[in-house]
Amino acid sequence: SGPNPESVAAVSTALARQYPGTLLAIELFPAANTTQGWGAPPDPAAYARLLQSTRAAIQSAQSDVTLIAAGLTPLSSNPVPGDMDDLAFLAGLYEAGGREDMPVISIRLPALSGDPLASPTAGSPPYLRHFEAIRQIMLNYGHEQGLLWISGFAWPSEYSDAQAQADWLVQAYELLQARLYLGAAFF
Repeated sequence: SGPNPESVAAVSTALARQYPGTLLAIELFPAANTTQGWGAPPDPAAYARLLQSTRAAIQSAQSDVTLIAAGLTPLSSNPVPGDMDDLAFLAGLYEAGGREDMPVISIRLPALSGDPLASPTAGSPPYLRHFEAIRQIMLNYGHEQGLLWISGFAWPSEYSDAQAQADWLVQAYELLQARLYLGAAFF
């Protein structure tokens, strides 16, 4: 049924106490919208409860560690049975009342395709600008003050030349830097 909220809260609080001032953020269960990331079929309501209990435990420990929610991962063209679309999972988190426990939402983009400035289209492989669809869900649920982190991305595999990779990365970071709602992007 997924991770035990009490155990996750206990481990997160122990880490926050062990590394005060050093540990600044914890990304809870990256790829929670996948069976592999959640350890069971994804469940937005259960994830929202896990966030709530972990955040409460960290606050009661008087820690300022920021919880990074979801680690949303777009599904591949051949998704694993039981995995959940990242946009649907995020909407489910909001519908389960998770907004107040998600100051930062993260997305992981492990298998990008194409130019960093290219607009995503329905049914296409994930593009870097997939973060715009995540932001739109955030806005649809009144989460204007929430931040979005890209907690993992890499240049597309079709960029094998070192100069093309460098150019792609520069363009990507210029694009990301222009979005004020993006708090961090980890390559």
